[in-house]
Amino acid sequence: MRFMDLVDILLSEQPSEKLREKREELASLMPEFKRSFYCDQENIWHPYNVFEHTLRVVDGVSNNNLSLRLAALFHDVGKPYVKKNGEDGQAHYYGHWNVSKEIFKKYKDNFYISSSAYGLVCDLIEYHDLSIKNDNVIKFMKTFSEDEMDLLFLLKKADILAQNEEFIFDRLDDLEKQKDLYYATLDEHRNKIKGGSDYIQWTD
Repeated sequence: MRFMDLVDILLSEQPSEKLREKREELASLMPEFKRSFYCDQENIWHPYNVFEHTLRVVDGVSNNNLSLRLAALFHDVGKPYVKKNGEDGQAHYYGHWNVSKEIFKKYKDNFYISSSAYGLVCDLIEYHDLSIKNDNVIKFMKTFSEDEMDLLFLLKKADILAQNEEFIFDRLDDLEKQKDLYYATLDEHRNKIKGGSDYIQWTD
């Protein structure tokens, strides 16, 4: 497998079939993925191992956007490197998004993407597991354009749908509340701009 072969797979209708079939070739291309093949997540939220969960997330996002598919592929690859068993009897993966982002950075040039697409993939990976709350919603607004936030919400939804069905509906409901908070805050800031411009000038 070459990197351009991987891109072709990622842009296909249902990449999981080929990725599952060619997983050893994927691991030869990017050895960090091999750990995900055998990493059972060992918590109530995730019935699938890391690789199987990843395949479901990749399938669950649009194939019209390579940045989104790349973010889905890499979003949890760092999990095996940070896995810790908690006192609650569940395995946890704190900070896995940072490790996942660093792994993606190693291979970014092989995908021949623009600097803006590269930055977007990194941000999608970093923020995919972070809930939007009153105290951080501005951070999301500074990091992502509105169109990019749509991609983040697609990634978050696909991530949820690839988890334990017992918790999906509660988590989807929470995601809708996060979206409501984001868009309400965005509208609030737009209304403060003279003339109702869609452009927001951020100042720190």
